[in-house]
Amino acid sequence: MKERVLYVISSFGTGGICRALQNTLNCFDINKYEVDVFAIIPEGVYSGEFANCNVLESNYLLSSICPNYYTLHGFKKVVGYTAKIVNRLSGGRFITFVMKRIANRIVKKRRYQAVIAYSEGLPTKFVSEVSHPNKIAWIHCDYQNYLKIVGQKEHSIYQRFNHIVCVSEYTRKSFLNIYPEFTSNTQYIYNVIDSQFIKKSSRQEYVVQYETDLNNVVSVGRIDPVKRFSEIPKIISQMKNSNNVKWYIVGPAVGNQEEYKSLKNNIEKYEVQSQVILLGEMSNPYPYIANADILACTSVSEACPYVINEAKILGTPIVSTNFGSAYEFIEDDKDGIIAPIEKMANAMDKLIDDHELYSRIKKTLGAFEYDNVKIMSAIYSLISK
Repeated sequence: MKERVLYVISSFGTGGICRALQNTLNCFDINKYEVDVFAIIPEGVYSGEFANCNVLESNYLLSSICPNYYTLHGFKKVVGYTAKIVNRLSGGRFITFVMKRIANRIVKKRRYQAVIAYSEGLPTKFVSEVSHPNKIAWIHCDYQNYLKIVGQKEHSIYQRFNHIVCVSEYTRKSFLNIYPEFTSNTQYIYNVIDSQFIKKSSRQEYVVQYETDLNNVVSVGRIDPVKRFSEIPKIISQMKNSNNVKWYIVGPAVGNQEEYKSLKNNIEKYEVQSQVILLGEMSNPYPYIANADILACTSVSEACPYVINEAKILGTPIVSTNFGSAYEFIEDDKDGIIAPIEKMANAMDKLIDDHELYSRIKKTLGAFEYDNVKIMSAIYSLISK
C-alpha cells in the first residue's frame, strides 16, 4: 500500500520553489509513495512540468481571490474584486473561510500520510486550516526578511503545524530568532537537486547563443528587489573588464515591477545596453548556466540559493554577494568568490584576470557531487511520522 502525500504550492510560477519541488518529485520512490500537488493559483511556466505526481484540479474561487487583483483577467477580475470587498467587510474572515472549506474538502477525499505546505505565505496559511495529524510547513526564505515584507507575525499559523522545515541551517536560525518556542519541531533539510536532470537539460538547445570571444556572465531569478538585478548595470560599468563582458539575466519581472523599471533605467544610465541582456522567463535556464563563464548572484538574501548549487553541479564558477547562507554553500576562493555588493565588480575582475584561480575553481567544481540520499531519507522520515 503506497503512502499518499499532498504538496501545496502557491503557483506554477518561475523560481526556486517550483524547481525544488520538481527535483524532489523526480527523486521520489514511486513504488512506495503517491504524491498529489495542489497549486492555489494554477498558472506559470512549470504547469505540466511535474513528473511522478497527480496535479489536482484547481478551484476557480480560490484562484480568483488569492492573486494580486491587478494580475487577474476577465470574469476572474470581477470575482476577485467582489471577494476582496467581502473579505474587507468581514475583517479578513471570508478568505480564511474559503481556504478552510476547500482545504479540508481536498484532504477528506484522500487519506494522506502527510500534508505539506511547500512554502511560506499562501500555502502555509492554506494548510494551517486543514484538520490533519501530520502537517508540515516548508520555509524557503530568510524569515526575518520575509516578515519585513508581510508586516505581521504568524505565530498562530505555525503553531498548527507538527513539523517545520527550513531549507538551510541559516534559515532555521533566522526563523527561530523570531519563534524560539518552535525549536523542538523545527529542522533544516537542504533542497533536493536532481543532478542528472539538470545536466541533461543543460545540453538542450538555447535560443540566445553566447559570444565565445567575450566573458559571458549569467544571473538567474525573478526580477525583484531581493535579487537586486538593478545593481548589475552599475557593477558592469565599474569593471575594468567591462568591454569584454556580456551579462545575461534570465527571469521574469514580478510584483509591481519597480525593480524591473529600475533595472531598465540603470541600463540606460550607465550606457550598458549592449552588455546587459534581458532574456525573460525560461523554464529551462540550465543551458545558460552551463555555458556561462560565471554565475553571478547579487541577492540581498537567499534561504538555500538554488541557482548556486545548480552552477556547482554544472561546473560554472560563482561570484556571489555575502548574504547569510552564502557561506553555507560556497567556499570562498575554492568554488567561487563571496563579496559584498560594493565590491562585486572587483570580485568579477579577479575571477576573469586570475586564470590560475579560475582553473582551480573549475577543477574543484568538476569533482562536486550533490547527494540526495540523505535529503530524501529525511523527507521520507517526516512523511511517515
